[in-house]
Amino acid sequence: MKRRGQSNLLVVTIVAAAIIGIGLFMWSLLSGYAVAYRLKALEEFNAETLVLRSLISADYVIYPGGEAYIRNIGKEPVVIFRLITLRNGHVAWDSFHVHGVREIARIEVGELDKVIFNCPECSREDLIVLQVHYIPAELYDQSNPELINPTSDVILFRVASFKAEELIIAPGGLCPISEKWAWTDYVDPLEEGGAISNKLKIKLSRASHTEYVLLHAKVIDRDNDGAEGEKIIPSISSGEEEIELTKQSDLEYPAEIHLSIETPNWTLIQNHWRFLNDITAYVDKVILIW
Repeated sequence: MKRRGQSNLLVVTIVAAAIIGIGLFMWSLLSGYAVAYRLKALEEFNAETLVLRSLISADYVIYPGGEAYIRNIGKEPVVIFRLITLRNGHVAWDSFHVHGVREIARIEVGELDKVIFNCPECSREDLIVLQVHYIPAELYDQSNPELINPTSDVILFRVASFKAEELIIAPGGLCPISEKWAWTDYVDPLEEGGAISNKLKIKLSRASHTEYVLLHAKVIDRDNDGAEGEKIIPSISSGEEEIELTKQSDLEYPAEIHLSIETPNWTLIQNHWRFLNDITAYVDKVILIW
C-alpha cells in the first residue's frame, strides 16, 4: 500500500508537470503572438496616421498641354507614383501601363511641382479628369504591390482627382513678365478700433521659383496719409506673412495698398489692391478664390 501511494504521487507529479509545461508553452506562444500583433497594429496605426496627414491640391491642370501643378498642402512629404487620365469617365491613359510604379514627383510640405500627363485622342470638348495617386514619402516602396492592387485593410496611399481646364489666351495676347514672378491672392490690413493698424497680412500663393524675396508694402488712405514696410519672405507659401508698417498717423478707409518685390528681376502679379468703405462698413480683407 505504501508503494502504491508513492506510485500515485509520482503519476500526479508527472501529470501536473506536463500540464504546467503545456501551459507555459501555450502562454509563451500566445505572448509572442500578442507582441507580434501589437507591433503590427502599431505599424498599421503609424502608416494610417501618415496617410491621413498627407494631402495635395492642384493649382491648375491644363489640357491641351498635359501639365498639372500639384501642391503639397498636408503635413508630410509625398511621392506621386501613378497618374490616370479619365476621358468622359473612362480611362484614357495610365502611367502604370507606360513605366509601372515609379517616383513621378516628390513634393515637400508646402512645395509645388509640375507633372506631365497624356490623353490620347482627347479633344477640347471632352471632360478630362486627372487622377493623382500619392503616398507619404516615408511609406514609398516601388516594389510594394499594394500600391497597385491593395489587399490589406490598411490603404497606404490616397487618390485625388482634378478636372483639366483649357488655357485660353485673350485676343490682346499675353503681357510679358520677368522670368521670376510671384502671385499674391490674400491681403488683409489689420485694424484697431476701425482704423488701419501698423500690421498687414499677405500671402504669396504661387511663384515661378522658390526663394526668399524682399517684399515692400505701401498703404495710402483717404487723406493721402501713408505707411510703408518691407520684409524678407518666401516667394511661395501656404500661410500668411505679417509685415509691420511704419506710419505717422492713423490711417482710415478707403485705402489703397501697393505691393512690390524689391529683389532684382522679380515681378509681383496683382500688386494693386483697393479697400473701399461706406458709412456703416468697410472691406476687411480680400481673398482670391481658385
